[in-house]
Amino acid sequence: MTHFSSSGSPFGARASERQQLLTLFDLAQEVTSVLDQDELFKKIHDQYDAKAPFDGNVLYGEAAAYTFVQAMLKAGPNPTRADLVSAINGGLPQGPAIAPYAYSATDHDGVTGAYIGMINNGVLTQEGSVLVTDTTPAGAITTYGGTEPQAPASGVPAP
Repeated sequence: MTHFSSSGSPFGARASERQQLLTLFDLAQEVTSVLDQDELFKKIHDQYDAKAPFDGNVLYGEAAAYTFVQAMLKAGPNPTRADLVSAINGGLPQGPAIAPYAYSATDHDGVTGAYIGMINNGVLTQEGSVLVTDTTPAGAITTYGGTEPQAPASGVPAP
């Protein structure tokens, strides 16, 4: 953890170790969640933000934008705020995530799964399976049997 708390760290010099671990976890999850989307996201990066490094922050932002577009398309033409909230509360497709979303009017959990990964020389390697759980306090942890959907050739997500 000493390395990640140094002033040269991409995670910031003032973050606590707990925050750094959470940041690493979130970054790892998002980076790995877009590996299959990488070609699309790299193309978008190169066309619109080539001066920024193509890193976990960029991938996280692009994954968030992709998910937002899914929600907007599901909300319909000329959506109101209520339409957007209704669309999200109705559940969204998995999108650029390693496991399905658990999001509804009563559940705002987000992505239901994660895995352990090792970062070596800037490359994240998955170690083991994606594990998921349900929304109950004592929910079982199980291996996710699904796959990450591929990005559409057009780059426009399905609602």
